[in-house]
Amino acid sequence: MNRKPSRRRLARALVSVPRSRLDLLPFYARLTAALAPVAPDLAAEVCAGLTNEFHWHVNKRDQINLESKIKTMRFIGK
Repeated sequence: MNRKPSRRRLARALVSVPRSRLDLLPFYARLTAALAPVAPDLAAEVCAGLTNEFHWHVNKRDQINLESKIKTMRFIGK
């Protein structure tokens, strides 16, 4: 379980939370924070994925993906 491909897959799963499930964000953020001392690259991957998603939404500038923008900002805030 504690191999780099597994941590990468977990990071992708944490970043790709469905936009309609905003209730899961605090739990995912706490899980990431709890695993950060054991797997620092997991936290770095999650932060990098959220940052990339944030920059994509900033450059997009439309109101169609508003739920996705809200999800990304809430996850970064937690």
